This record gives sequence, structure tokens and C-alpha cells, in this order.
Amino acid sequence: MRTELPLKERLKKIYFPDPTLNVIDSPVECVFHLGESIYTAPDLQTVKMAVWDEDKKCWSTDLIGGAQNFVKESRTINFTTTKFAPIAMLQNRCADYPYVDWKLRCIDTDIALLDLTTKRMKLVFEMGPRYLKLVECEARELEHLINKELAPGFLLQELSKCGVHLMPRDEDAKVAGIELKDRAAEERAIQDVSINVRAIHFRKSKWNKSPIDAVRITPQMLAAHEAE
Repeated sequence: MRTELPLKERLKKIYFPDPTLNVIDSPVECVFHLGESIYTAPDLQTVKMAVWDEDKKCWSTDLIGGAQNFVKESRTINFTTTKFAPIAMLQNRCADYPYVDWKLRCIDTDIALLDLTTKRMKLVFEMGPRYLKLVECEARELEHLINKELAPGFLLQELSKCGVHLMPRDEDAKVAGIELKDRAAEERAIQDVSINVRAIHFRKSKWNKSPIDAVRITPQMLAAHEAE
């Protein structure tokens, strides 16, 4: 028989980089596998690998190196790091914003369709009483969400988890190069659209970019056509 030592005695934590050294001679090569449901552009212009900086409490790209090439066939990103810590793929919040085109119209008394063309793809949503459904999308990463009646907020959150972010914040307006809309005017526009969409089709206009195009997609807006 042999003595079985406790886990703390059997395993020894080896820090990388060595805290006693100031110079890292050979960064470690890593391969990051992108999940099947994560959508990203193949050129990786808006994608970066980052490592968690515990001291600053933020993701840092300073310790990431290498070519960071995205291999589409294997859905992997090759890179190097000089620090072992949680690693994540970062993507621009405005990768799909501002929208290239959009069109909203009713196809039945309580059902409307929203065609939304972003900078990377085209999405078609069906809006019904208390649900939102993605009915058309060419990206295979989003196939698991197609034709599922979900709460508007939940579907938008699921799309965001997949790398398609359609819920910009106020601070994103400057990054996207658009003018931030007045909150009261935005709420009034949402109400006007929800009341009149049964009789009028709405779409983007190249002659009026600042008011309508600055309206953010929200669960309230996507469900607002129920209002009388």
C-alpha cells in the first residue's frame, strides 16, 4: 500500500510568467476555438484576442501577439500570449451598426415584418403579440434561433451572445458616426410608428438620416405594434 497525498501536495502551481522575472523570452502559442454559434467577420478587423488583467479589472490586448489569423474551416484563431489568465475574443460593439437599410410593414392585423440590413448581414424578423421571431438569416451560426417565437428582449440577448449586437448604448452613437437622438423624440417616434404601421410601411430614407436611423432597436419597439 502507498500513502495517498492530499491534492495540494500532489499538484504544484507553476506561474507563467515567472513573477521573479521581468522578461519573457518565448511567448506561448495558443489556439482559440470559436463556438459554432458565434458569428464573426472572416477578416477579423473588428475582432481581437485579450487576456484578463486582474490588477486593472479589464481585458487587455497588450500581452497578446502573433498573426491572430482566423481559420474559417476549423473555426480557430492562432495567437501567442505572455501571460496565463482567462482569455476571450473581443468584438466591436458597433460591428453591425449603424444599419445599412431597414423596412417595417404589417402583413396581418397583429403581425409585422422587419427587414434589417446591418453592415455584415441581412435579418428578417416577424413580430407578433408578445413574441419576436427570426425568420430569415443567411448566417449558419444563427440557425438555432430561426423560426422560434421568443420574448423580444430574450432574442436580442441571444443574438448578442452569438456576436450580433443590435442593442447599442448611447455612447455607441459617436463610435458609429451618428447623431444621438433626443430621448423624448425617440419615444414619440416609437409610438407614432406602432400606431400607424398597420396602414403605412416605414423604411430607411437617404434624405433623413439623423432622426429615424438613430432609433435604437429595443424590445419595447419590436413589440410596440401591439399598441392601439
